[in-house]
Amino acid sequence: VAITEQARDGRVDEDEARLLRDNCQMLWVVDPEHHLYSKLFEEPYLASLDAFLHAHAAECIAHMPCPDCLADFDALVRSETERMAAALGCRHTADKVRALMLDRLVEQRRRDICAMDNHGLPEMLRSLEYATLRLMFKLFGQTPHGHECLCAGLQQYIVATGQATIAHLQSLASTQFHREQCVELVRALLRLRTDMLSVLQVSFESSAAFAAAIAAAVRVLANDKNVPVARFVSLYIDDVLASHAGASQA
Repeated sequence: VAITEQARDGRVDEDEARLLRDNCQMLWVVDPEHHLYSKLFEEPYLASLDAFLHAHAAECIAHMPCPDCLADFDALVRSETERMAAALGCRHTADKVRALMLDRLVEQRRRDICAMDNHGLPEMLRSLEYATLRLMFKLFGQTPHGHECLCAGLQQYIVATGQATIAHLQSLASTQFHREQCVELVRALLRLRTDMLSVLQVSFESSAAFAAAIAAAVRVLANDKNVPVARFVSLYIDDVLASHAGASQA
């Protein structure tokens, strides 16, 4: 177990790596039920890895920007799984390592990751960081509830951004919306929807669940009782038609 822990940090030479592999394979072969292998190596190693992952996840989430945190978790899951498969010569423990890492780094931390203040999900959506959002989608998709949490974060972002836009224009309008502000509000909401649909296509693989989240968020904004969105849309359509008419006459 000590050799395996050192190997994670690259502090093991070829002879030590061979010793680890030979001993693990011997334990695996001599006991058809694999009780010795499990008790003497696998269980202690997984317990050690669990403690490492708990501390590592907390450190990354506390001090890293979200994109760097996601890249670190993804690289660690892939490298440790591949390293264990190569070091032991079998997938048995490697698969358990991968499952444990995804659970501790992603599944149990999914809400913390989505809520990160340091360049978190809202900032990535606002900046249309397609590559990082795609990585987040794929990493979260390997856990039972990852996509569910990411969908909720996407919907919350759209609603919060739309409501902030409405509040900003209301503050400029003093008592009531003017025609220009009504048109600008609809344009802003349409831009938001267009941006999120582009994220859906490029980063979220046109997932039906994420499309439903976007549609649900748009319905929340459209049904805001404090803002007559239907009338604003009507004014926006009039503005668009007038613009086309003016362009045709010109």
